[in-house]
Amino acid sequence: MIQIDEMILRLPGISEEEGRQLGLDVAQRLAANAPDYPEDQHLGALNLQLSLSPSLSREQISDAIASQILGQLQTPSPPNHPIN
Repeated sequence: MIQIDEMILRLPGISEEEGRQLGLDVAQRLAANAPDYPEDQHLGALNLQLSLSPSLSREQISDAIASQILGQLQTPSPPNHPIN
């Protein structure tokens, strides 16, 4: 399960309502495509920076954002080793 506590989107030219709908679209894509994890994992924050064409539809933007999030979730994080 993926739980997103807060998602901040900075997209010039879209209204607050369009941003809200985009966030819901991204969440639906994540729910449909996220791998099953055997136990809960917590990520403090993900910072995504995408360059998107202004001609993309909302669905294409949602797909791009969800793909980037899933890509970061599937990238193994470095092990925690104490620094001596």
